[in-house]
Parts: sequence; structure tokens; C-alpha cells
Amino acid sequence: MAEAVAAVGQTTQHVDNGERILGELTRLRLANDQPPLAQRGHNIASVSAHGRSNLVAGDVYNYGVLFGPNQEPDEIKAFGLCLGSAPLIDADNFVGRAAELDQMKRILRPDGTATEQQRLVLGGMGGVGKTQLAIAYARLYQARYTSVFWLDATTELNLKQSFRSIARRLLKSTELEKLDDEQIIHRAHDWLSDTRNTEWLLIFDNYDDPDQFAINDYVPNTAHGSIIMTTRLPDLVSGQQVRVQPMRSLDESLEILQTRARRDHVKNGK
Repeated sequence: MAEAVAAVGQTTQHVDNGERILGELTRLRLANDQPPLAQRGHNIASVSAHGRSNLVAGDVYNYGVLFGPNQEPDEIKAFGLCLGSAPLIDADNFVGRAAELDQMKRILRPDGTATEQQRLVLGGMGGVGKTQLAIAYARLYQARYTSVFWLDATTELNLKQSFRSIARRLLKSTELEKLDDEQIIHRAHDWLSDTRNTEWLLIFDNYDDPDQFAINDYVPNTAHGSIIMTTRLPDLVSGQQVRVQPMRSLDESLEILQTRARRDHVKNGK
């Protein structure tokens, strides 16, 4: 009888130990089950964003997403910096504009303290550098956003194509082929409106003809996220404005000349 009781006690102990081990393995699996985002490109570096799992930030003009085998089908994806067909601007050639970048930071609040959608309008004449400034901001603060998308707002057709580019990352190709432009935009807006997906940035570039179409039809109607619009007609677009002026500082102008001429002593008159 004593032997039987001892056997039962040992069996109970093994079960308890097994449950504890199983519980620990489950905890470890869940702790390591967060799939990292990976982007392909130059100068890859690891960054951390607001305590989320580490992201791997790649080159500004390349993108890609790798998810672990245990990812849930309904998990919100993060895409990092996706500027697609935005003009290729060498970061080394961007100088100055510190005051404008500081204004943009104060308005957009990439520190995560914003409690509503932040909308910024970069206004100024053509060729003054609005697009370059928007791209520079995106590159500078890319770690503060889960996803950044550049959209070509030159024409309504181009803008619809930009939304289709976003949808290519959200949907399977077989599903994408069945949807028209309006459905594509609706699906993209659904993703942007998800309350689990609040720290994205959209750049609507070159919205210079408000008479052609209403940009508000394409801006997600959410209480979160950040928007940058570049336009020659900022007074016709809603949002906090930053006026982009031609370079007036002699030092900044000389620095641009020095950088683009790849000469070290332009400032000194050599």
C-alpha cells in the first residue's frame, strides 16, 4: 500500500514538473514570437520604435516584409519606409532646412504623444524643395513610424496607382486582381483605420491642382496617423502649414554648392 502511494506521489510530481516545463516553453515561445520587419537595401541598421519589437530599417527606396511562420493571419503588418517611386534624392546632397525640419517635428509629433491625426502642409513654389524636405523628414524619423508611404498626388490617376502599390503589400495578388480602384482605396483605408495600426505616415506629394480632384477623398478619415502634403497652393488644403522658402542663408547656399560640386573649400572662396 505504501509503495502504491509513493508511486502515485511520483506520478503527480512528474505531471507537475511537466506542466511547469510546458508552461515555461509556452512563455518563451510567446516572448520570441514577434516577427521582425526586414527591409532590403543599403546601410541596414537595427532600431527600436516606442518599445515595440525591433525593426530593421533598410534603404529609403527599397522595401520588403518578412514574417515568422507563427504570425497570425489577422496580425497588422508594419512595412517601414516605403517611398516607392519617389524621386531619388541622395541624402548626402540634402543640407540646410533645419528650421523647417524642426517645425515639421513639432507639428507631426513623432515622439508618439499625438492624440489625433496630425496633418502637415508643405507649401511653396515649384522647385523650392518641398519633396526633398518631405523625404528628408521621413528618413530622419523613420524609426518613429511603423509604416511610411509616399503617394504621387500629381494627378488622380497617379494617386490611385499609388494606393494600388500599397495594396500590393496588403493583399494577395489573386485578390488584388479582382478589385477596382475604389475597392483598392477602401481596403487600404480599412488597414489605415485599424486601431491597432496608429503610427503610420502618408506623404501626398505634389497636390498642385485642387480643381482636378478633392484630396480629402483619399485621406483616411481616422483619429490617428500622420499626413504630409506638398503643394503649391497650401491655402486650399487643410492642415498646419510650413512655408518652404528659397534658401536665403549665404552659408546654406554655399554649403549646397560645396556639396554638389564635391569641393571642400567653396565657403572659403576657393
